[in-house]
Amino acid sequence: MPTKRRAAKTREYPLNPDVIAAFVAGDEKAIRQLWGIKPWQHPSPIEATGPCPYPSGTGGAHWWPIAVKLRSELADAAGGEPCR
Repeated sequence: MPTKRRAAKTREYPLNPDVIAAFVAGDEKAIRQLWGIKPWQHPSPIEATGPCPYPSGTGGAHWWPIAVKLRSELADAAGGEPCR
């Protein structure tokens, strides 16, 4: 029986030294540019902390858990919180 070859899964938002440096510097614009985060994907991973402030069913509520997860991964990789 033939099998289907599939490409290896790649990380959508890769953690690399440039992104980590931008997080440490608190540079929201650089993170958005490096990861290709669209303007309507709000808030940035720098700002996403705590419970979701957006009503359910909105774009902000959909993006919130993703931004919180990215922030957590960035903080772990950087060893702390961003400068503000």
